[in-house]
Amino acid sequence: MVTAKSKANLKPFTTEQSREKAKKNGQKGGIASGEAKRERKTMRQLAEICLNAKLTKPEIEAKLKEAGLPATYGGQMLFNAVQMAGRNSNMLRVVLELIGEVKQAQTNVTVTNNVNPYANLTEDELRKLAKD
Repeated sequence: MVTAKSKANLKPFTTEQSREKAKKNGQKGGIASGEAKRERKTMRQLAEICLNAKLTKPEIEAKLKEAGLPATYGGQMLFNAVQMAGRNSNMLRVVLELIGEVKQAQTNVTVTNNVNPYANLTEDELRKLAKD
């Protein structure tokens, strides 16, 4: 992705620049691009490690298993994002982008109903509703 800052750093090939210098500048750009790709890959791998880490609280594990989600931090994040989607539609988009399921340009999440009917209920009241 070309940002305004990186566009300002681009130097077009002109007659003032020798062919060798243009080649050298292109090579520098290729090296920088490779470094950026490796950095993004590392960040993606670290995010996957964090998302796949097992939870240590049995009560949260049980809640996630009940919802059909893995007992990992990623499962908890997804569970929370789905719960929050009524108030913040960007939550789900961020999770999907993070795990690489959706590219940033493809993401368009729209929530038409921003009212969460369960927002004012206590945890006990929610559990009673879930059992019914």
